[in-house]
Amino acid sequence: MEYIRRSFSDVFAAKSFDARSKTFATESLKHSSTEYTDVHGFHLYSQLSLTLTLTAPTNIDDASKAYEVIQRYVDIADACAQKAGGEILEVQGERLHFFFKKELTKETLSEIITFCAALTNAVYQQKHKLGGKAFNGFKICFDYGLAIILSTGDAPHDSFVSLGPCANNPAKHIPEVTAQCTAMPTEIAELMFNVDGRTSWYETNLMNYLEAGLENFSLHNFSSILSEGISAIDKEYATESFAVKTAVLREDTKGRLTASEALLYQGFFLRADLDGFTNKVQTAFAAKKSSTIKELLQDFTNVLEFGAEYVDKAPRPAIQLPWAGDCANILLLPKPFEHVDDAHTYFPAHGPSAWLTGYCGAIKPPYKEANWLVSLCGGDRLQGNRYVMLATVRTSSHDFLFAIGWSVGRSLDAHAVKGSSAGDTLISIQDHVALDERYQDLFTDANSNFKRSGRLHTIGRECEMAASAPTVAERTILNTPLVIPTARPHCCTEDF
Repeated sequence: MEYIRRSFSDVFAAKSFDARSKTFATESLKHSSTEYTDVHGFHLYSQLSLTLTLTAPTNIDDASKAYEVIQRYVDIADACAQKAGGEILEVQGERLHFFFKKELTKETLSEIITFCAALTNAVYQQKHKLGGKAFNGFKICFDYGLAIILSTGDAPHDSFVSLGPCANNPAKHIPEVTAQCTAMPTEIAELMFNVDGRTSWYETNLMNYLEAGLENFSLHNFSSILSEGISAIDKEYATESFAVKTAVLREDTKGRLTASEALLYQGFFLRADLDGFTNKVQTAFAAKKSSTIKELLQDFTNVLEFGAEYVDKAPRPAIQLPWAGDCANILLLPKPFEHVDDAHTYFPAHGPSAWLTGYCGAIKPPYKEANWLVSLCGGDRLQGNRYVMLATVRTSSHDFLFAIGWSVGRSLDAHAVKGSSAGDTLISIQDHVALDERYQDLFTDANSNFKRSGRLHTIGRECEMAASAPTVAERTILNTPLVIPTARPHCCTEDF
């Protein structure tokens, strides 16, 4: 694999709508080389909080509403970012990742703060269109520094990955940020604010921007960005734009999702976070050698291939979602003729075991010391009922595939559980209850919401149990869709 260093604008534009309409890139070039950029700038994450009605939709109507809310949230954010000179790199459902290519000065920090204030106010002023009663707050967290940015694949909605502490740190800290506030590292905040040096993060409520004590705050720029954001939410969409369809499970449902339609599946969400890769990035930056950077990129290419092989070798339908940095996101589904309740008795143990062992050695580790912290969640009939919606939203230049569901949010929460380390697996208490007793015994309490195991690699070749092929009779109903209910009062809890 050849690694070619480009400018950020070139890397980001390579998968834009304009670039995809041209034919100058050949297949051989796409697969024999990877373009990347190592660039300084601000990495910013915004988090829209919604209630479970929309973040854990269990019927078509709620899923459709969630889809519309995420698209309109992206519309606001994209309009504000374009006006402020930034780009959206990732859409992770309620969480967006922005990048602003700027050097860190008091002036540029003021520009970022102005953007954060305008976006925060635009979201709150339009909360009636961003979920209404389901709207539950909004916040931002950012950092500045050097990161490697590259695309993870050739598909239009493959993600842009940012490798570096300045991208990783705010993504991990944003759950701690107070609603309405923007947080940043204290050493950055010192350029504009009177800060308490005893804390590593500083946050300020930018809803009341005129009272925030900002010396170089630009009211004109704020008003201009805010106006763009508020106008964007009134974008007109066709009636069918946010239609969600029942997923049709096939034996060959595997790989990256290519359908443009929004689909509601019932399955399990696996998230695997590569331990220590951010430190490898720091070491590579410190070496200041292009050869070291390219060795790092080769390691990461191997990481991506490990994830792709996990999906390809899965003995069940599996869909690979965009990577979030060095974190893999995969939706694993029951076999076409397997009831989700049956899969639930073993899969919260077998799915992570297969990842940690590379299907018992069938997949080569990406590099010698690679290790993972894995979470897998599905929920139960009262908590999301194991439904996940996959849909694609659009910015002014790119498509972004995202997932939303109870298990998606819960699997992310699991990675913040204290006391966990590489080699561990975390599952929700709901998933633990569903397991057969012999698998339950492999887990211990992590906290009131999660169970943890460091022993799933011991399951061994039992992970191949799920590989049995369907019978001829079963194959005759491969195209039978899942049964997904229409909307009904949320107090109802009977079986679907």
